[in-house]
Formats: sequence, structure tokens, C-alpha cells
Amino acid sequence: LTMHSLRFFFEDITGGTLRAPAVPLELLIVAAFLPKSWELRLADENVRPISNEDLLWADVVIASATQAQIDSFDVIANRAHAFGKPVVVGGLDPSLCPHFYEKADYLHIGRAGDATREMIFELNTNPELQDKQKVFTVDKFIHLEDYPCPRYDLINVKEYLMMAVQTTQGCPFDCEFCDVVVFYGRTTISKRPKQITDELTVLYDLGYRGAVWFIDDNFAGDVARAQKLLPQVIDWQRNHNYSFAFFTSASVNMAEHPGLLNSMREAGFFGAFIGMESPDPIDLKAISKPQNMYRPLLESVEIIRSYGIEPIGAFILGLDTDTPESVDKLVNFVEKANIVAAQIYLLMGVQGTRTYKRLATEDRIMAQPHKSPLLPTNLLYKIGQNEAFVQLRDAWRRIYEPRVFFARIRRNIATHKTGDAPFSRVTSPHFN
Repeated sequence: LTMHSLRFFFEDITGGTLRAPAVPLELLIVAAFLPKSWELRLADENVRPISNEDLLWADVVIASATQAQIDSFDVIANRAHAFGKPVVVGGLDPSLCPHFYEKADYLHIGRAGDATREMIFELNTNPELQDKQKVFTVDKFIHLEDYPCPRYDLINVKEYLMMAVQTTQGCPFDCEFCDVVVFYGRTTISKRPKQITDELTVLYDLGYRGAVWFIDDNFAGDVARAQKLLPQVIDWQRNHNYSFAFFTSASVNMAEHPGLLNSMREAGFFGAFIGMESPDPIDLKAISKPQNMYRPLLESVEIIRSYGIEPIGAFILGLDTDTPESVDKLVNFVEKANIVAAQIYLLMGVQGTRTYKRLATEDRIMAQPHKSPLLPTNLLYKIGQNEAFVQLRDAWRRIYEPRVFFARIRRNIATHKTGDAPFSRVTSPHFN
């Protein structure tokens, strides 16, 4: 899936040497589980198109996709089939919405586990096109402590803005709309600290210097685990000349743990993607988000930022509790909190989630969900379909109106002090 919205940044600012925002970690993990005797070639369409030569070279095509990439997946599957090559797909979205991936010959459902081994054995024995899709459903998953190091050697690390490592799976919270807890569960499992520092060493030895995304479901989901890991990361940074700066995904209640935030600052965390969802407590209660109400959301943002960690906010419109004033509340909050990067989405009913089940009982799930529209939705909004899309459009326009946006950046810079810590000087090698 070509990142059209980032083309200006990648082509004009970096001169085309930087090709994509983040590595396809899921495929690198899959590659690590495959037999060592297999010859592997990784084709990332964020970096360059998959060629006919790639498909002719392969015995089997293993893919990962999200709903936003389904059109691209279908094209690749059709091309592979034209050359007689079977296609495998797996991951979170194919597991929760398998009906969207009917073009796959082999469908992997769930995390890596017992069925993964069965599928690899079959592919190793006789990979072939299937008249009927074969489904491999994991019953017993492999613990993260037994995961091999992702195959970072299959990519050119200098083509990516950010590397990625995974330290945990799962989240203890139960937000009504969240598909993560459906797929990974509410128990946080984690790698050993040495596994993580070993992966950092692999990236370092490959010549990478810059930002690394700890791509967890919720880095702050198990605070005790995080506080056990961070001293090891701090030591690694000291021993490697503070070569990395870290970004992660976490819940806003990290503001309640000053010890965690202080260790994150020492380790070199510069930002966190946070599901803020809404500044309105009525909305937060309705979507089962109590962790966002321990204190006023604005206060939590200011606390997190005071440790040099920039909050990136994710917000949802189309909630049952939305009103004509919802956009005003959202825009005013983003402005007051000086949130530079705000991501705004419409609520979706992902299969398996409590939102989907509730709306299905209310006959508000569309009988024929769109497969890959520009603005995907499969549910009927209480505020009305047209009004929901209008609110989404207006929120984006108002938050990113150039004068407003750059004034917010200016205020953010004035209040966000990174200090003179060694990692504050870390940037992508493309800007050195």
C-alpha cells in the first residue's frame, strides 16, 4: 500500500532515500519462524512495488494485511495465482475478519502457535494452489519468551524512518471497541529484557541509528514489567552511545506512574501514541475507558509531556454519545493541549468486539460491510451517517488548518523541553 500522504516527506525532504515510516515487523517475525533452509525475500510495497520477478522466484507468497490494504492484497493474490503461486495470509485483521481474505489459499487464524507449525510443515512438504481455502487455527500460542529475533536482515534499515521491536502482547483494559483484547487477550505477556536488548543490538549491528518503536499493544499495561525492563534499556543505551530514541503505544494512565515516566525519559523515550478517544467523560464512560478518567485528560497530557514524552492522541467520532458539539470539544481540547499530531477516526464495529456484538443486537451492523472504501464503516451511527462523516471531515480540516496547525506546533515547541540528555540529539541518519 503506497503511503501517498507521506510522499512529500519521503521524496522531497529526504531525497527519496527514506521510503517508508516503519518496518513490516509482523512479516519479519513470521520470517524468523520459517525453516532456516528456506530462501526468503521480503517485498514491502511501502518501499517498492512487488515485481513479477519476485513472484516468479517464489514457491509461496506469505502476506500480511489490514482492511485498508485489502485491495492491494487482492491484487497481489491475483498476480501470484496467475503465476501458479499459492498465497498465505495471517495476522490480526485476517483472524478477526477472515471473510475479507477469500483469495488466500492458506489462512492463519490467531497468534503464532501449534497451528503455525502445522501450516509451515504443509508448506514445506507440498505448497500448492488450493481449490478450497485451508484454515489453520491456533489453539495453543507460543509465548513471547520463545519468539526468535525478527529477521531484520531481510530489509535495508536505512530505507525506514523508524525501526520496531515488540516487547509485550495484550492489554489489561477492556475498551468496548478494541480488537486488540479480542486477539491478544487482557493478560500482558512479555519478552525477557535480554531478548529486547539483543534485538536492539541486531539493529545497531546492521548500522541503524535513530528512532525505534516499541510496538506494544500497551507499553504501560504492566507497569511492574516495564519498570523491570527499562533499567536494562538504559544500560544498553549508555553502552551504545545513546544510539536510539524510542517511541511507543501506551494508555494515558501512564501519567499515574512517575517512576515509569522517569525511567522512560532516562531510556530515551520521546513520544507515545495514546488512545485518548474523547475529552468528554460521558463518551469515555460509554466506551468503557475508565483509565482515561483517573484525572482530567488535559492534566494527564501535561504530566506525560513534562517528562519529555510527547503524547500523540488518537480520537474517535461517531460514538453513540456524540452531539453536534462533539467536534468543538475535540478541536478545543487538541488546541488547549497543544497536541501536534492528532489522529481522528470514525468508530468501527470490528468483529468479535463488544461494540460489534452490542450494535448487532440493535440491528446497526450493515448486512453487507464494505470491504475497502475510502472511509470504511460497517455500522449505523446514532447521530446519522451524513453527520458522522461531516464531523470527521470538519475535525480534520479545523485541526490541520495551516495557520492553526503551525501555531500549535510553535506553542508545543515552547513548552516541550527535551533538555540536554544524550538521546535528545538522536535523529534519523537521513538528517545527519
